[in-house]
Amino acid sequence: MPLSLSERRERNKVASAKYRAKKHKQNQEMSTQISELNSENNIITRQLEELKAENAELKELVDKLKGKLVEGKILKRLGRGAKLSSGTAVTSATIGTTESLTTLTATVRKGTTKRNGFSGHAKGTGPSQKITKK
Repeated sequence: MPLSLSERRERNKVASAKYRAKKHKQNQEMSTQISELNSENNIITRQLEELKAENAELKELVDKLKGKLVEGKILKRLGRGAKLSSGTAVTSATIGTTESLTTLTATVRKGTTKRNGFSGHAKGTGPSQKITKK
């Protein structure tokens, strides 16, 4: 037998209350998850900034070390105080600024870069070969 109007209304009222409670619980869970993800995002963003700063410091250190390595190679190549083609003596005291190091590097590159038939290039591990056309 069909339900009376009051019974249908009562069932509908219970179902509506149940649905609203379920939606309210879902909204609370979603709000909690959003808060957790936002705080995790903030932590990760802070870590990213710290790593970017550390990366910049390390890049500066690498640049400094490369400069010292180039300086050392130039001094070694020149025999610690040997004369350049321009006639100026080079010592570790002479090389102090980046400008003088760049100038010195350019001067050395103009001179002889091959020693005993070896080019000094990473790929040129063997004696340099001259290509002759037939």
